[in-house]
Amino acid sequence: MNRTTALGSFLLLLAPLTAHADMSRHFALQKTSVFEDGCFGPCECPVLINEGVRGKMSLIPAGTENGYDVFAVQGVQWLVTSWDGSTLLIQGSGTYRQSTIYKLQRLEMDLVVGDRTPEHYDSGLVTLKVPLPELSITISKNGMYCRDTVFTIDALPAPNDVRPPKLQFEQHDPGLSSATTWGRLKRFWVH
Repeated sequence: MNRTTALGSFLLLLAPLTAHADMSRHFALQKTSVFEDGCFGPCECPVLINEGVRGKMSLIPAGTENGYDVFAVQGVQWLVTSWDGSTLLIQGSGTYRQSTIYKLQRLEMDLVVGDRTPEHYDSGLVTLKVPLPELSITISKNGMYCRDTVFTIDALPAPNDVRPPKLQFEQHDPGLSSATTWGRLKRFWVH
């Protein structure tokens, strides 16, 4: 077998893998995305945390099911920075379903919020606000009932040059009091 034939055969074997890899779409959360953790109606207590959330995730086409386009949601890495400068990392994966025919969508995710155990979040079947490539949906553990954790996700396809979010690192020096430096956490954006 000559080199040209061997190279051609090798490229034909890689073609389906390359095509599948190109099908995935990376999304970046927009400034309107929100993390809420606390108390919702009908209970009478305040929401404890209401902060912006930023980060990324990928949607990978997984076929169709009963009139819905199905996507595997992978590489979820979101950050919440509180008013006191502390950061909370959210990681996980899930499934997104969307039907432009029925104008409905559903996002189900298994997320690890900070040091909590993995928990299931679900939007339920809700009205499609915007069709892909945009994403706008709210997920929660308990249907936004009493004690709950809620994510309002507004995301757009990430540009190729998207940079990881800034993270705050504190350096304590008793002689100079506290100094704060800013850095970028590159491993946060590595698949």
